[in-house]
Amino acid sequence: MPIDWQIDEQTVVQPDILILCRPVTGKRLFQVPVCLFEILSPSTEKKDRTVKFELYQSQGVKFYVMADPETETVDAFQLGPENKYFPMVTSPTLVFDFEDCKVELDFEPIWAAI
Repeated sequence: MPIDWQIDEQTVVQPDILILCRPVTGKRLFQVPVCLFEILSPSTEKKDRTVKFELYQSQGVKFYVMADPETETVDAFQLGPENKYFPMVTSPTLVFDFEDCKVELDFEPIWAAI
């Protein structure tokens, strides 16, 4: 279900998919998600790769994933030292280490279903 993430008074975004390791209360999210996914399209790709990349990094989002259904590729980043994103290994699966659980995501079935 879509939900707005209100970062501050002037900045509200609605990521395509987000993961939050605590309950959501209300119609807007005010805490930093653990992981955000953006599905790239020709009209949003530049903004997702630049503006949102910098915004999510500056806000401390631990994982940021950009999935491109046209090329069936995934660019995934994890927040590292000095709060800078570094690329994650995405083949054959993408592995997330959330607060209390480890999740492996295989994109092959997703691409096959599109």
